[in-house]
Amino acid sequence: MKIICNICYKETILGPEEKEKYFPNDPDDSIRYSECKECRYKRLCLELPLIYRDAVDDYNVMAKLDINKSYFFYGDTGAGKTFSAIEILKRRWKNGQSGRFISYPELIFSIQTNYEQNAEMVDEIKKYKQLIILDDFGAEKMTDFVRQVSYLIINYREQNKLQTIITSNFTLDEIDMYIDRRISSRIAGMCEIIRMSGDKRLNQKGGLEC
Repeated sequence: MKIICNICYKETILGPEEKEKYFPNDPDDSIRYSECKECRYKRLCLELPLIYRDAVDDYNVMAKLDINKSYFFYGDTGAGKTFSAIEILKRRWKNGQSGRFISYPELIFSIQTNYEQNAEMVDEIKKYKQLIILDDFGAEKMTDFVRQVSYLIINYREQNKLQTIITSNFTLDEIDMYIDRRISSRIAGMCEIIRMSGDKRLNQKGGLEC
């Protein structure tokens, strides 16, 4: 069976096992037009913030991380939290897996602007079966409404063992103290906790690591 990319027109021949797995009802000599892995990866990268689309893993982050685990990356600004989360996401994309990157402050702003219109967004995010990255958690203005929305999302994902990566400038103790103990408890139960230090961007420009 032949697969032709409908973007770059690259041809791929599926072996019997792959054909049986993905297209069991198609004739052996059939042709399908579908986006190839490389074109899919390039398209998905366009959804990322510009500075991360072509970022290179100079610090060998991926040598220490599992692309199928949940993590809580915390530390100072510029320590590489978002970079590490996105590297995991990009590796999953390269493998043909799925995942989404979400700026948490932007999400909260959208929901607060019109909750009735965006309520379905909360339900969609909490139930998303693949990797979700909640970036910059805690940077949003904290209100009882934000606490409740955050708890709904994080509690559901922890209870249903859905892969989630959270980045934050807050430690778990600070989330416990200033945001919500229930949220810090769910993060601790769901994620491997990794502290990141030093401003990698300053180091690249000759600055000192603190």
